Formats: sequence, C-alpha cells, structure tokens
Amino acid sequence: LDTARAMPLSMLASRYPQVVEKLQSLLSSKQRHTLPLQEFFLLVRDINQMQDVKARFTEREIAFCRALENGPLIWTEAAAALGLDMYNLNMSRLEKEGVVMRCGLTPTDLMHVRDEFNLYDKNAAILGLRFVAGSVDMVPEQLVEHVYDSIKKTLYVHLVRLLLEETNPWYRKHGLGTGLERLIHARWEALRVEPLKTWKSVEPDNPLTTWQNVKPRTAQTPTEGLLQMTFTTSSVLVAIGAPTHIFLPDVARALGTTCVLPDHADVANALGAILGHIAAEVSVDIRLEGGPGGIAGYIVRGFTASKLFEDREEAILFAKEEAENEACEEAIRRGAVGELTVTSGMQSDAAEARGGMSIELGMTITATAVGGGNF
Repeated sequence: LDTARAMPLSMLASRYPQVVEKLQSLLSSKQRHTLPLQEFFLLVRDINQMQDVKARFTEREIAFCRALENGPLIWTEAAAALGLDMYNLNMSRLEKEGVVMRCGLTPTDLMHVRDEFNLYDKNAAILGLRFVAGSVDMVPEQLVEHVYDSIKKTLYVHLVRLLLEETNPWYRKHGLGTGLERLIHARWEALRVEPLKTWKSVEPDNPLTTWQNVKPRTAQTPTEGLLQMTFTTSSVLVAIGAPTHIFLPDVARALGTTCVLPDHADVANALGAILGHIAAEVSVDIRLEGGPGGIAGYIVRGFTASKLFEDREEAILFAKEEAENEACEEAIRRGAVGELTVTSGMQSDAAEARGGMSIELGMTITATAVGGGNF
C-alpha cells in the first residue's frame, strides 16, 4: 500500500469519461505488470502562472506539464509523451510540489465496488481493481479485504500510539521505540486470529449526545500463547466522515471500547478535511560539556548521532536539523501525507547562581511537523 495522496480513479473518470475507455483497453490487453500501469497523471497547477519556470523546472518537467494540458494521461501515455520507457518515468518532484497529481486505485474506489459509497464512476473503480488484483495474483474481493484490513490496522496502530502519548508524555518526547511498535503491530495480528466479527458487538447508531450511557465492551482475547498484552481504553471513538463507519467499529472493538456514529457524520467530513491533520513533535537536548578552563563544548544528543561541538551556534544548527528531520519522519510514520509544515523552537535550561547570575546548563530544540491525514 502506498501512503502518497492520490485522486481515486472513480473521481477522475467522473470528470474525464475517457478514463474508463483507457482502463478497459489496459485490462483487455491482459497485461500484468509490476508498475502501476492503471495510474494516471493529472495537471493541477498551471506552471505558466509561476515565477522563474525555466529556472525552477527542468525541460523534461516543463514538457510533461505541456503534455497534460489536454487532460490526464495513463502511465504508458505519460511515458510515451516524453519519449521514455515505462521504467524511467519519474515525476516525483512535480508531485511533491503539487503541480501534478497521481490518480490511482484508492480505498474510495473499493468502497464504490462494494456499493458502500456511490458518488463517482463505479466502472472505473471496478476496472482498476481488476487490473491491480490480477497483477498481484489475487481475486478482486481478496484484494479488497486485504486493503480494508490494512486500513483498520493503520487506524489501530495510530490510535494506540496516540493514547500512549496522551497517557505518558514521555513517549511523545522519546518515541515508542522499535520494541513497543512491534508489540502494537503484533497485537493487531493476534486479534485477527479470532475474527473481529465474533467479538461482543457494539451499538453503532448511538447519537453523539447519549454516548455517556454506553458501557464500553471488552474484546474477547485469543487464548493462545504464554502471554497476552491487551491495549484497551475507556475513551469512546466518534466516527466523523463518510467512510469511517466502515473501518472504525472494528478498531473500537479491538480497543475494547465503543464506536459512536452520530447523525450526519458524513457531513462533518468537509470540516474534517479542513481541520484534520497529523502532527509529530520531537525534542533534541544540548548539554554543556565542562573542561579545565570552563566550557569545553556542547554535546548534542541527536537521533542519528551524538556530537560534541565547540561552537554554540553549530550545535544549535545540528540539533535543529536533527529535530526537524525526525519530526517529519515521525509524522509520516503516523500517516501524514502531502507537504509537511515544520516549525521549531529553542528553550534554554538555566540555573541561578549566587548574586542572581544566570548560568546556562543547556538547551532543548523542539520541532513539530504537521501534515494532512490519509484516512
């Protein structure tokens, strides 16, 4: 599963009817491929309105944008427009800068296939699913189940991480660590041994105003194994947005709690698209190293390395870079997609000596990365 933001094929086809014909042609070719040949490229920004176009983009990138001016191109067409073979087509920089958007098979398309969401072109979703399923040796329904389970697992892991950080701020500062992360993932896999549908059910249609009267249910845990670790919460999960009713109830059961589906929850998706975000905050400490003549340097305890600097500003610059890079990586691990907004600040740690003199003991650089969610 790719975490990059993409427009659903069903949505693209509702705007450009020729998409269905191109997908039908791809499927009838009976071609299996390791490349996502079902994907399209769509021009979303006019580079002619941007400053310093020739200095900012390469000739090939400019030519690619020109080729997309008449409508989206499927993967093979996009490569041919530039005189490239399919394997050398790479327009990731244009995608990252929001000039070009990738359009491909997404969970929204799979919901169209199952008639759980019907707003766009279902035929495009079916054709895209059939091609991808054939390329990975799955029947379409098997692929849908696999994707749905992956979405539920992602929600479960993110929620457990969030609850741990809210319970103990130490995790927010230092991270969960590889061992605990693996334990969370393993717990979800263990719960799948006993299908979620066999657990004690919850009432999914409780109005938001009466959630206080709903008693959280405890999930039945598998009995196999010497030791069972269970993550549960008394917090109630409130499903906001049209697709959440499909995924969130099973996640709530896995956490031993209740999922509430308030009236008009799908309408709230518009507000959620504006306000919804995923953020990560990390800190890097700088400590003074004493020497015979006073301060010998500044030790930065970074994520990639710990270094000793003689110059204070160099230490701060290295700590800032370490904190911002780790914040971005953590935000992406939590599911943030698209362009990230990164901010950082410094807090000094000082002590007061005799006579009221302030003595610097060190500094802490804290960076925050914020990006859009991809649920």
